[in-house]
Amino acid sequence: MQVVWPRFDFAEMAKRCLGAHWGERSREEREEFVQLFAATLSRSYIGNIRSYENATVLFTRESSDANDAEVDTKIVTDGTKDLSVNYKLRLVNADWKIYDVIIDDISVLANFRSQFHRVITRSSFDTLLRIMKEKQP
Repeated sequence: MQVVWPRFDFAEMAKRCLGAHWGERSREEREEFVQLFAATLSRSYIGNIRSYENATVLFTRESSDANDAEVDTKIVTDGTKDLSVNYKLRLVNADWKIYDVIIDDISVLANFRSQFHRVITRSSFDTLLRIMKEKQP
């Protein structure tokens, strides 16, 4: 966590995951959501990365402009399928921060956005927060 946490822009990711619902939230609701989202993503991302501890990470491509960058990697393991992991980054206060991770062509951000939108439209934002809190350790 100490290595990974500073590399992610959890506030930007949370904002993008809520999409149009972000503007409907108070400052306090946004702050609470960012904290819950960061914890949720950290658990799932770190858990997945730990399963590749003995793998080799190959950096296959990097591209950037003034404010955005992409880094493509491939995780190569012995005996299992290689995993493509692409990082989308943006420049924040002179530091590159990850705002999306695409694993085997599936965006983590888009996946969460779809799930969150479904819960909010079928029920409410409060229900989403409750569900996220219940999944905290």
